Amino acid sequence: MPDLEVAQAAILDQYEDECQIIKQKAANKPPSSHWNILPPLPPAPNGAHHFCRLFLNHFGYLSFDNKSSFHMIENTQRFQRSVVQLDKTSGYSHLSPILSLSLSLSLSIRSL
Repeated sequence: MPDLEVAQAAILDQYEDECQIIKQKAANKPPSSHWNILPPLPPAPNGAHHFCRLFLNHFGYLSFDNKSSFHMIENTQRFQRSVVQLDKTSGYSHLSPILSLSLSLSLSIRSL
């Protein structure tokens, strides 16, 4: 029985300590005028292809590890005719914005 009383006393002491800590934390909270402070907004995009670079970076295509697996598209007359031909082809009309975006992205990355 003495072990039971020692355990109960230890639990009561721990409970009282926790109650004191909770009271101290409640008394130490900042005034309500500080509660409505919002975090700063993220910066605005810097360039025309900012989100494209962000997407490629997020998926790891702009890291040095994957540099060998990422091939640039050459901006040749043949490639430009192919993009124009995709605009005329009904089956691939949904791919045209993606290819033109990749063309402009490859040109912008190459200019970096």
